Amino acid sequence: MRLKSGIGIVALGYQRYGTMAANLALTIKATGAKIPVAVFYSEAHDKFPSSLNWLSNEQLDLFSHKIAVPEQYFTFKGKRAYQKAKVYAYELSPFDKTLMIDADSVWSHYYRDEKGKYCSHDPLEFIKELGNIDVTYCIYQPYVQGQLSWQMHGATLEEMLPVFKINDVNDIYNVQSSVIYFKKGKKAKKFYDTSIDVYENYPLDFPVWNNGIPDELPFSLAAGITLTPPHDVDWQPLAYPQFKQIKRSEILTAARDFPIITMAGNLIPSGYHHAYKMQILQAHRKLKDMGIDMKEPVNYQDKKVFIPARKKW
Repeated sequence: MRLKSGIGIVALGYQRYGTMAANLALTIKATGAKIPVAVFYSEAHDKFPSSLNWLSNEQLDLFSHKIAVPEQYFTFKGKRAYQKAKVYAYELSPFDKTLMIDADSVWSHYYRDEKGKYCSHDPLEFIKELGNIDVTYCIYQPYVQGQLSWQMHGATLEEMLPVFKINDVNDIYNVQSSVIYFKKGKKAKKFYDTSIDVYENYPLDFPVWNNGIPDELPFSLAAGITLTPPHDVDWQPLAYPQFKQIKRSEILTAARDFPIITMAGNLIPSGYHHAYKMQILQAHRKLKDMGIDMKEPVNYQDKKVFIPARKKW
């Protein structure tokens, strides 16, 4: 049976990514929307436990689909580069329309509107509003044509253009891959197939990030190669630290303005920690009121703390 719409979460390698994925699924479920959530996880192998190893049965039940990612999808030059799996999202997703959200995010299911009423953003309505768009994504703000973030490339744009047969530098978009939406079809498949090809066969120098290439570089180049711009360069459905800082007094306002709050970064400001904690704790209470007794959710921990390669950043 084909599944029309759903949310996909990549949670590979570190068990803490499994708990983050469960927290995200928890906040989605707390909206009351009946939307399937798929988690793409890594199985136990040698000294590596499954990325879902820490989860209780109740947490595992938050996912309608648990899809094991083949090891070659996150192996690069003989090492584990878990971010690589994101370019395989089209192949992995069981949905016709997929909203990919990074595991280190929460859905804003708890905020006050202008009248003081507590509300939730509806993930089904969110996907519905994207309509029949083939593929779209966030870009780093503010939008600057033909510009990539400094950390995303080891070669210059002038070197990249002829190698990847991109005619105009302005066809390249600075992808922020915390949120990507796609509809199964020729255009989205071409975008993802191109992203895979760029990742697997990248011929230039690149900044080694988590043993591989930052996933946003292949996505950005694929946008230029396939002429796939975002549907709106100003589309910003998520709050993230490099775009907007959050003070504790502004947490509910940020949750109102942004359907998704993401902890994109190595060391996250305290306002985001508080926003994250508030959303998962409120989700836990909501589900308890529904008669679903969940294991107490785990608070967010900075990646710098638990990922050895990031300790030096």
